[in-house]
Amino acid sequence: MFKIGCLILLACLAVTGCRTMPVRNVPLESYDPDYGYRYRNIAPGESDSDSLLLILTFSGGGTRAAALSYGVLCVLRDTTIFLDGQTRSLLDETDVISSVSGGSLTAAYYGLFGDRIFQEFQERVLYRDIQGGLVRSLLSPGNFFRLLSPFYGRTDLMADNFNQRFFDHKTYGDLLEKNSRPYIIINTTDMSRGSRIGFTQGLFDLFYSDLSAYPIGNAVAASAAFPGLLAPTTLINHPKPETFIPPEWVTLEQSRPASIIPDDPTYYLDKGHPYIHVVDGGVSDNLGLLPIIMGMDGRFSDDKIAMAAPDKTPDKIIIITVNAAGSTEESWDLKAGLPGLVNTLLAAGTTPLGNFSQAQIGYMRQQIAYHNNLREIRKEVEKQATAQGVTIHVPALETNDSDYHFIEVSFDQLPCREEREQLSQIPTNFRLPRKEVDRICGAAKTILENNPDFQALLDTLQPTESDGP
Repeated sequence: MFKIGCLILLACLAVTGCRTMPVRNVPLESYDPDYGYRYRNIAPGESDSDSLLLILTFSGGGTRAAALSYGVLCVLRDTTIFLDGQTRSLLDETDVISSVSGGSLTAAYYGLFGDRIFQEFQERVLYRDIQGGLVRSLLSPGNFFRLLSPFYGRTDLMADNFNQRFFDHKTYGDLLEKNSRPYIIINTTDMSRGSRIGFTQGLFDLFYSDLSAYPIGNAVAASAAFPGLLAPTTLINHPKPETFIPPEWVTLEQSRPASIIPDDPTYYLDKGHPYIHVVDGGVSDNLGLLPIIMGMDGRFSDDKIAMAAPDKTPDKIIIITVNAAGSTEESWDLKAGLPGLVNTLLAAGTTPLGNFSQAQIGYMRQQIAYHNNLREIRKEVEKQATAQGVTIHVPALETNDSDYHFIEVSFDQLPCREEREQLSQIPTNFRLPRKEVDRICGAAKTILENNPDFQALLDTLQPTESDGP
């Protein structure tokens, strides 16, 4: 009888496991283009000036990326600038953070808790053995039957851990209620299409889904779900009522000529795609730069970066990309023997992503140089025309008056070769010794102190003689 009872109990537990359902994105009660977590619904901070738009992007790369991103936040906090007649912290000017994978831990924590990050984040997140905690959860008898469910996977378990240990079960509704920038864009990848999926209400409108109820920990876990090691996260593309009219930006996007980033938002309006399975955001964009590139490319979206200053064009637009990529130098070229299967597969998976990241950085530099040069040419043409009493309009010279700055933060900018090589070879897992975490955090200061682009920016943000004492 005892054996029969045990078998019955196991069968019941197995059935319970098969019925286990993870958190899912809920449908909208009704569509309102002004509702939810959108850039225009998030107010600037008290010290945030309209004359400067600061955008940060945090790359993937496990705890290594989270630590480097955190180190950059520390440097920005300690960087004093002079703006609008006042002395400010550069960090207070942050308007947007776009993040991927490990960088999403830092972005989400700062977005939710603000300056608390400087008291809590290292002990609570960076020094924690996240990887070991997940393994222990996987081996826990209480989770064994949950994982038997075809709907509940390893990423869902990691999301539960994130919600409980890091994010206090906060949701996007809490971010919206906080109502203070920076606006956080956590990025994932649609496994079917290879396109970027950002956790914003603007995109969730296409799923007819209310992002406000979605837990932050689930979004971060989805952003860090490296294919193969972790399972995809499933989002529901809810049925749209007959009265649903697609957002205006979708119609505008369809009217555009071909873009450098092919994408069709109407894909998610098709009834033939009831589920979206998303994986690590690094698969489509490991730098978190695509939303910014799309804005500069003229792409329409609900959260287009141009909305950052509806009443005034900012004097400066600053984009700081934290790139925690490791060394691309390998020792295979020194050996006659064939690389092993694991190394070959890793190279096949990571090398194209690294090349794409470098192409993104090159494109950003090119676009910003083009814009700044065009602005100066237009000003000179207008100056000459005014001197001759002529009014002139040249469509080819149209651009805004903002002064653009792009700054990349990466290990290969460290002046010490030994430090550069050691830090770039730190694994991209979620378990690092405290000493290595501290070295990475400290490296951010060294990098920015020696970064000519960052130092040139700071020179433009200091008081001049005309500003007075």
